[in-house]
Amino acid sequence: MTTTHVADARTTQAPTHRTLAVQAALLAALAVVLTVVGGVLASAPILLSALLPLAGTVAAFLTWNARELSRA
Repeated sequence: MTTTHVADARTTQAPTHRTLAVQAALLAALAVVLTVVGGVLASAPILLSALLPLAGTVAAFLTWNARELSRA
């Protein structure tokens, strides 16, 4: 009967500190990006509800202005 001894269980496939640091940095960057995108998407209805009346007012003013200019 022979016994096989494992001299070193660490291989090149084991994650190194550098690999783990890169993964942590990528996850942190992803979290920041998703937070920013989520914030923009969440505020989109608020922005639209503020911009639509403004756009309507500008359109009404331009229409009125065009009528006044055509009368002159």
